[in-house]
Order: sequence, then structure tokens, then C-alpha cells
Amino acid sequence: MIMLTLPETGQFMKQLLTEDVFDKFYLYEGEVTTFAKFRVDGSLCGAYFDDDEKAALGGRVLALWGEVKPYIFRVMQGKKLPAEFGFVLQLNRENTEWLLEKSGFGDMKEVLTGFNMNIRYREGKLFAVSGVSYSAFVPGKALEQLWDETLKKYLSQNGIIYTEE
Repeated sequence: MIMLTLPETGQFMKQLLTEDVFDKFYLYEGEVTTFAKFRVDGSLCGAYFDDDEKAALGGRVLALWGEVKPYIFRVMQGKKLPAEFGFVLQLNRENTEWLLEKSGFGDMKEVLTGFNMNIRYREGKLFAVSGVSYSAFVPGKALEQLWDETLKKYLSQNGIIYTEE
């Protein structure tokens, strides 16, 4: 787990809310505090979808950031910045499987539940914290280190400036 400070708040928010940089990530959960606190659970509601739509989802249980982003944008837009916000984004299934196979960790698919990026804005400061979640105990830190390096590389490739705490 690493904590990255994102000093270019405006540029990052532009990429988060109006560009496609994070659109393929799942939204696990989020919260925005403006004049009121707005919470969103990224879990898809199966009852909402018809059978064809469910089939098209391919077993996906979380919304993509790109699907939720327009609603979050509406809550956040205005003349004032939110008092605070936080989002937990998760690498999508396809990219997770690709990363595990590429890195020789294909056997970890069964216990890995997510490569996460926790985005937090509070007291005028923006941070991204990496995290890995599992369904069972996993000794060592190899997957955490893999995700830390992958996340930093992804941010750099997208022109996102950060400093590591």
C-alpha cells in the first residue's frame, strides 16, 4: 500500500470527471460532501436489468466508473469545490486477469478480490491510496508491490503528477 499526493487537483479532477482515464475501472463505493452528503454503492442491482442486459453484463457485479461518472459530475459541479469526497475504484476483471497472468500470479485469481485505488479529497488535499483485497489470507506482499508499481505507472502514463508519501 502506498499513499500518493496528487498536487494538480484541477487536472486530476478533469481527468476523473470529464475524460476517459478511469472509465474502465469499477466503482466500489463513493461519497461526496457538498451542501449534503451523497453516497453511492457501485453494486449493480440485478432486479433493474432484463435478461438480455444481464447477459450483456457477463456476470459483472459492479458499475464501471464511466457509467456512474455523469451522476457524480452533476453532484460535484458548481462554483465551489466539495468539502470532501472519496471514491474506491477497482481495476476491472479483464485488466486484473491480464496483470496477474503477465506477472506470473495467475494462480492468485481465486483469492484476489480487487486491486483498488482509494481517491480522497479532504482539507484541500487530494490523495490516492493503493490497496489489494483478498478473500483469504495471502502471505507476503508481492501482489501489493505489483499493484503499487502498476498504479504509479498508469498515473504517469496518463500525465498525472504525484508524489509518494
